[in-house]
Amino acid sequence: MYCQKCGHQLDDNQQQCAFCGTVQELGQPNIETKKCKKCERDIPVNANYCSYCGMDQALIIWKERPQDEPEPEKTIAGLDDASNSELNNLVANMKKAGIEVRVIKRDPKDLPPHKRPGLINSTRRLLRDSFKVQGRMGLADYWWGYLGMVILLLVVIELLMSFVKNTTLLELLLLVTTVVYFVPTFTASIRRFRDAGVPVGYMILRFIPFVGELIIWFFALRPSLEVRQQMEKEIERQLEQLKRQYDEQNHEHKDEQDAQDDKSDDDDKHHQDQP
Repeated sequence: MYCQKCGHQLDDNQQQCAFCGTVQELGQPNIETKKCKKCERDIPVNANYCSYCGMDQALIIWKERPQDEPEPEKTIAGLDDASNSELNNLVANMKKAGIEVRVIKRDPKDLPPHKRPGLINSTRRLLRDSFKVQGRMGLADYWWGYLGMVILLLVVIELLMSFVKNTTLLELLLLVTTVVYFVPTFTASIRRFRDAGVPVGYMILRFIPFVGELIIWFFALRPSLEVRQQMEKEIERQLEQLKRQYDEQNHEHKDEQDAQDDKSDDDDKHHQDQP
């Protein structure tokens, strides 16, 4: 046992230091504690030295990671619905803090069955997020959900036309059905645009009669922004590789041509030297 103030070694049951006269707080009830920097055991918060190992708490212990031990990767969950700007801000802030960040889009195959894109799951999510314009929506999720909404719209219209005979009531119900179809598909298109990197302002084209929805579908066909960036990088890599191969072939062809020219010059000089 060591004195918490001066660090001199004490007997195990000695409560007061014979060198500095400090009463030892270790073992007393209701005291605030901290971890020793060396042995990491609980010691009094005001202790200058560890009562167990005698380590001076004013010293800094540098624990260096072995060179062959890789830095562990940490995954931040709950970012599936984050917008591109939110992800960019997160990455920028963490890089400023000296933290290396990689944004990896989750593979739909790795999702639980109830979260995978599909006719029922995607339609349910589209209806659930009817009034949600923030976040993003994947390509497969969007089209499965849109297909489900079209099927529901056709089924409801057919049922109304078959069973509602009152013209005024039928028109009112058809108007309500149209609104119920329009709102979730409109907000879903906004989230799809965010995911595809399309300006959300283009959504005003939806109000063009007859062709507005087709224009929105055209923009919604674009893949996710991360996928396009990966494709562009892959294309740049392949173009760079082709350019390097072309330069190497040209260099080899030039060397062969120079060798042939040198040989021709030597032959001409040899013929000139002959009598």
